[in-house]
Amino acid sequence: MRSVAAVVALVACLHVGLWTLLQRQQAAPNIDAPLASVSYSPYTRSQNPDSGNRPTGEQIRADLKLLSPYTRAVRTYSSTGGVELVPGIAAEFGMKVTVGIWLTKEKDKNGDEIPSAKDRNEREITTAIALARRYSNVNAIVVGNEGVLRGDFAAGRAPKPDERSIDDLIKIIQRVKRQVPIPVTTGETRDVWQGLANEAEGEDTKKKGEDIGRLAASVDFIAAHILPYWDREPVNRAVDRTISRYEELRRAFPGKRIVIAEFGWPSAGYNFYAAEPGRIEQAMVIRDFVRRAEAYGIDYNIVEAFDQPWKINEGGVGTYWGLFDAWRAPKFAWAGPIGDPDHGKIGAIAVLLGLLFSLTILAKPRATIPEAIGLAVATNAAGAWFANVFAFWNGHYFV
Repeated sequence: MRSVAAVVALVACLHVGLWTLLQRQQAAPNIDAPLASVSYSPYTRSQNPDSGNRPTGEQIRADLKLLSPYTRAVRTYSSTGGVELVPGIAAEFGMKVTVGIWLTKEKDKNGDEIPSAKDRNEREITTAIALARRYSNVNAIVVGNEGVLRGDFAAGRAPKPDERSIDDLIKIIQRVKRQVPIPVTTGETRDVWQGLANEAEGEDTKKKGEDIGRLAASVDFIAAHILPYWDREPVNRAVDRTISRYEELRRAFPGKRIVIAEFGWPSAGYNFYAAEPGRIEQAMVIRDFVRRAEAYGIDYNIVEAFDQPWKINEGGVGTYWGLFDAWRAPKFAWAGPIGDPDHGKIGAIAVLLGLLFSLTILAKPRATIPEAIGLAVATNAAGAWFANVFAFWNGHYFV
């Protein structure tokens, strides 16, 4: 019996050693100052923009109090539905706000107007203008978000029945600029700004370049989304490629201020070719980017503050771009070696389960050493499997 107990204890010790060996530690630059800006959507685990369950002032105040040591500004993507409370509350914490105007399609696929969408767009525009006039901490307005990329506004071709032309977007930008004393722009991916986005049927490359050129001339600065994950870049090249693409934009628009209006990396989800998500990977990429952006004097905004489980339209990674999870817990530290903070907990669960399962061998009379080894290894493997299933369940959102 003592020999069997010794075998069980030895296998448990080896299991502990294996988890210790598998613990990853990565070096990354320490970040000891607040970030320039972070995207902020004030929705909790059970909320989304279309649920009718509006974020409250108390909820937003708690979020911004949490964020205030980490960032000097936040960027919103809407100006209604409760988000209009953000500038006033952010002022309490000395934070700047870049206000977004969310624009949706105003016609259906048959070309018929959608009155509710048209009314919502108008409320977004007028509310954003009012916020910029009322609050001195509103530092810019972003009219629409990736509207050209999504096909809400057609560039380089005639609009489809449910689309508007690029001129319609330019007119909205000009309207807002006339009524506010702050910079106005629109947010698009860097390939849209460069005229390199996927070509649509009937698209004329030369006309597209002209349309994008007119759009660029209408804005006060280029708000470019550079997301190396979606460009299929591996972690070790993500920041280099981002800086390179920023320089390409500077050459494409000489004399124009360039802002990386979205940069980030998901903490979970699927591999997109060579781009691998993960908590450690997210921390490595973001800490490296922030240090280099600050050194190069690059204006930037990190996407995003909190995980948004409702973003299933962006695929399996859409919910995991937050610096904090949906329960407002930080995903990584900004200084020191980077590791998985949950690795030790998961390992302890695995070893404990394996040890408990192994004790069943003690109930067998005259168990042999080979039997004890076989059962102990099998039960520790089962414990590791259960622990990893728990870790996956605990670290992902099921919607």
